[in-house]
Amino acid sequence: GGDALAYLVDVRGLDFMEAARLLADLTGYTPEALQGAPIAGKPPRMPAKPAPVPSWTPAPSMPEAAQVQAVEAFLRELRAAYPKSGEEGTAYLVRRGVMPPEVVDGAAYLLPADLCRPLAAKLAAGPLAPALLQAGILKAAEEGKPPRLVWWDRVCLVPCETKQGRPVYLVGRRTDWTPEARGGKYINQGTAAGAVRYPLGLPALYEAARRRADLLLVEGPLDALGAGCLGFHALALCGRPLGVNFTSEDGAVAAMLSPHLDALLLCRKVQVVPDADAGDKGRQGEHLAADLVGWLRARGIRADVATLADLKCPPECKDLADAAALKFKPKTEEAKT
Repeated sequence: GGDALAYLVDVRGLDFMEAARLLADLTGYTPEALQGAPIAGKPPRMPAKPAPVPSWTPAPSMPEAAQVQAVEAFLRELRAAYPKSGEEGTAYLVRRGVMPPEVVDGAAYLLPADLCRPLAAKLAAGPLAPALLQAGILKAAEEGKPPRLVWWDRVCLVPCETKQGRPVYLVGRRTDWTPEARGGKYINQGTAAGAVRYPLGLPALYEAARRRADLLLVEGPLDALGAGCLGFHALALCGRPLGVNFTSEDGAVAAMLSPHLDALLLCRKVQVVPDADAGDKGRQGEHLAADLVGWLRARGIRADVATLADLKCPPECKDLADAAALKFKPKTEEAKT
């Protein structure tokens, strides 16, 4: 890398090719173009036998159609076990101010905490079990524990959709979460067994592409829903905007966006909007957003970082969900609670 070469050139006083040869010698790998070339003050060394190329096994990937079928089957079972699931899930989003009040049912689904265990037992014993395990909705029995859902608390399940509008990936927002609670406020559908992680708002992306309009890339699903209430086209990354790290779940943004680069190219502008967190977390969010902007620009997409102030949100707002809530949240005691 540049820092290692700069040290050898600027501090040790080697010329560039001497520095390159010395690094090659120290690492035990000499590129063919440098093999046999003398290193300053050292005799040439014989090239080492090339190391065997490690075998690489691609991560399992569930076909979109199969993942859609698994998610839809789970939602049917949830509604059969708890008929008010769709109504109460949507009502939660309306109370949070990120869903228009006229949406009656089916934008989200409430999963009560006391239903998690019996619903998991029923699904694990039924014909849907293999598909739900691969989809990351059901977790297999282990260490004496019974099969269980990936969600364990009272959660509002928000479906991420295909560009055709079919549910393909579920994000659970814990409705009773507090900063002192065990685990984070979001519990995403699992991916270890092959399910593919999808962003929330693909229909909005393709609508923005069709209209040649601006698109916002935001962190959380409630931010994307709130942005829709405010009149923006928005896509939620369901995590922090790490653009290039494919080896971790947090770095899956590039993997999620890659199949949709053609649509992103058609958008007038793509604006990456980090949360306005205080202190180091906020600064880190801005750096990560800039990293993702660089990844997008390298692919020809007109992209930039946008702050909440750029979007004319009130200064007390931490994210677009806050901004929507300030404008649309019903002024009732239930909403305040």
